[in-house]
Amino acid sequence: LYLSRAFKLQPTSARVLNKIASIYITRNDLETALKLLKSAVKLVNLPTIKAETYYLLGRIYHQKQDYESAFENYYSAKRNAPELVPALFGVGQMYIQKGEIKSAIKNFESVIKNDPKNNESLFILGSLNALLFRKESKIEYREIAINYLQKVLKNNPSNEEALIELAQLLELIDPSSAL
Repeated sequence: LYLSRAFKLQPTSARVLNKIASIYITRNDLETALKLLKSAVKLVNLPTIKAETYYLLGRIYHQKQDYESAFENYYSAKRNAPELVPALFGVGQMYIQKGEIKSAIKNFESVIKNDPKNNESLFILGSLNALLFRKESKIEYREIAINYLQKVLKNNPSNEEALIELAQLLELIDPSSAL
């Protein structure tokens, strides 16, 4: 009701189009949302609103499993608003999808810089560093992974996945802690 009124008053407002598109994304009407966002991206000048538009486009392409287009849009969002945590998170997910683990780590570190208690990103950083440790056998990756996973558990002591990942890392160096 209110967004409809806003649209009638400002049919060329990228901000209004973004909000309406977001609702269509939630309803899984991706084609309607895509149409609205493609219009919005042509109309917007403010970097923060443009970033939101690109982020929403990235979400749509991500849901459609068009990972290259998702990456391009998430990255455009990041370029327009380097502190936009959801866009940074999306870029990180796409780096994982591409198998570019070190780039994903760098990106999720940016998420943590902007949102230090983002538990999902802390867990991902722990898991990615654990993966690198298993691949490259570099102790520093294990230590970094342990540090991130301990932060996750400090924020959420009952995080089962973090407990398991941490136990697997500790079983080689401190079996009694692993149990």
